[in-house]
Amino acid sequence: MEETINFIICNADELSKIAITLFGSITAIIAVLTYKSKAKVEKSLIEKNEAEIDIKLIKQFSELINIANGRSGYLLSENAISEYFKLKDIKNYSQDINKELESLAILTLPVGKATQNATAIALTDFALKNPLLLKATINGINELPIDENIKTKCLGRLNT
Repeated sequence: MEETINFIICNADELSKIAITLFGSITAIIAVLTYKSKAKVEKSLIEKNEAEIDIKLIKQFSELINIANGRSGYLLSENAISEYFKLKDIKNYSQDINKELESLAILTLPVGKATQNATAIALTDFALKNPLLLKATINGINELPIDENIKTKCLGRLNT
């Protein structure tokens, strides 16, 4: 035991350097592991935010497609629904009721041709800034009931 104590006292300087190096290495390893863990969490948050942004983008795109297609919204006629149920036996409910109500009670609100054309141009600009929407926009523009000259210009810009 005495020899061990003498060895420690005689070699205290070297032993302290070894201890400092060992503790420094352990600290560095812990720091690297902590950094990797934080980077992984940050990457996950970035991916989640990107997914949320994509969802919002697609929702806005869908709303613009509806406008470009000539629809600005829908109106539900409560009177039509009320009259429908006065004439029908609700006890014999079926899926057909949903289809009938949709055709009787939901009115599509149209938009003008100028709004449709302007929205098609906006969709083109939107897709050029957001590559996620490019293919959907090309398909949508092809199907939209818009001025043929505007359709050709939009598709030309999208296909370059």
